[in-house]
Amino acid sequence: MWDAAWRNNSFANPNMRLYVGSTAGSSAGNPSSYVSPDFFANELKGLQKDYPDSFGGAMTWDMSWAYGSSPNYATNAKQAMMAGSKCSVYA
Repeated sequence: MWDAAWRNNSFANPNMRLYVGSTAGSSAGNPSSYVSPDFFANELKGLQKDYPDSFGGAMTWDMSWAYGSSPNYATNAKQAMMAGSKCSVYA
């Protein structure tokens, strides 16, 4: 349902944006929900490409994990979104 709504931009508020969140480390939340920095970056690029008018950006939990991990989770996400260059919020 949400996928069709995003694809068609059929929301009451046309300014709605999709923000994607992820835990930035395997111990930052539920370990079974963790995705690698590369997987997250690829998903961000895909969402940014597929939904250029409604993709808003990314968020991570929490920042100490995002900046303290190697590779740097936040930098990886930022670089992925900058490559698409139509994102308004950066890590």
